[in-house]
Amino acid sequence: MPEIKDNDDAEDLLQEIYDEKVPQHSVISKRDFKPWHNPRKHWVRIHQLCSLAQRLFKDIKLPDDTVRYLTLPGEELLDIQALQAIAKAEAENPLDIQPPEITAKAGTEELLDIQAVQGTLEGVKGKSLKLKYIGFNNVGKNKNRIAAQEHTESFLKDMETIHQSSRIINGLVQNIANEQSDSYMYVRDNGPYNIINLDLCSCIAEQRPPSENSTYFDAIGKILELQRAQMSQPFMMFIATRTEPQDIQPDSLKKIISVYDNNFKENAEFKRKFEELVVQQAEELLNRLRAGDTVPQEALNKVFGVGLGKWLLHLMKPNPPHWDVTLEHICCYSIGSYEDNMLSLAFKFTQVNVGILDRIGLIKMVTGVKTQKTEAELATEMLEKCETIINVDTLLQSDSVQKDKIIAQTGRLLGNAGYSAEHYTDWANSLFLSPQISATG
Repeated sequence: MPEIKDNDDAEDLLQEIYDEKVPQHSVISKRDFKPWHNPRKHWVRIHQLCSLAQRLFKDIKLPDDTVRYLTLPGEELLDIQALQAIAKAEAENPLDIQPPEITAKAGTEELLDIQAVQGTLEGVKGKSLKLKYIGFNNVGKNKNRIAAQEHTESFLKDMETIHQSSRIINGLVQNIANEQSDSYMYVRDNGPYNIINLDLCSCIAEQRPPSENSTYFDAIGKILELQRAQMSQPFMMFIATRTEPQDIQPDSLKKIISVYDNNFKENAEFKRKFEELVVQQAEELLNRLRAGDTVPQEALNKVFGVGLGKWLLHLMKPNPPHWDVTLEHICCYSIGSYEDNMLSLAFKFTQVNVGILDRIGLIKMVTGVKTQKTEAELATEMLEKCETIINVDTLLQSDSVQKDKIIAQTGRLLGNAGYSAEHYTDWANSLFLSPQISATG
């Protein structure tokens, strides 16, 4: 069994898996590649989604050897495909795909994320795991998008690692917030989930028409409410969100900013680390954000990312059962005319079991009593994680070997979804020769 020495070795194994022959379905050979087909999206799938999912699978018990996955996959389910490919490598050569060190400089339309997730399953812990996914893809009555989704699902459901009761719901993920909706019932009845992947093309705090009552925050709150009631093991939540100022609802931004106030008052160390992180006075920066003034995008990303983490802590930490929330990985890339305005964050949720504490002293030996981390300590760790956010655009521009591997893997997954892998390679390489402005993804 060959030794896996580093991340490059892991990617070499992945490349071999992607080169394997796959079940043949009708070839559409589409060439109309979309902004969210950009290779950087697949870098995030491998180095954030797949890597952290693989670690999770090794540390938890899975009832019926089934991974439950809630996602916004798009038509080609690429997240599932990628995880399936990694799993085959794991079966023969156990490997640990580590994301790059944070100190390094540096839900799509096609169900890409589902294809990625599926690849980590086979062979983890020597078992053949199954993936049961519940996805939301708002295709409406668009026949072309419906046909593309059905094409990819027919390919995926030929795989032994896909649970046959998996399904994609035609609708908005925000509908989960309505307990009377079919969306809520599907999520409730098929959970709890080991992985929740909210890959948003828009901003999590987006401004919405008055007619649309439920927000992404409402949906996340309902999902976590169900997780608290049904889950006791650690689980992951991935959130990708745009952060350009004009897309952020001002009242939501003020509420996100408000989570810092108590920590600033009660924890001098937290405030000191925050000011080191944003390179200016805390009150000055937050007051500028509250007033709607322009601030550096890098500072906004850090305030917004840690603020989301602190909000999740606020939902999960105070009341029993207590849950710790940790920021495991964070990266960014650019969309449109803004720099670094797409954040991709990975949060891990772990229920805290402090054991029995006998204050009377009748029990001779008490085991399992643990000291809980405070909310301020967990928030400070989030700040430390944000000291250097990985810029995926910069990383791939400067590393041609990794870029070529990522392009080849993405082309393979898109080929399974009916696209021309050969033309994808030409298209993807052109992005690096003459960088194009992406509208979304």
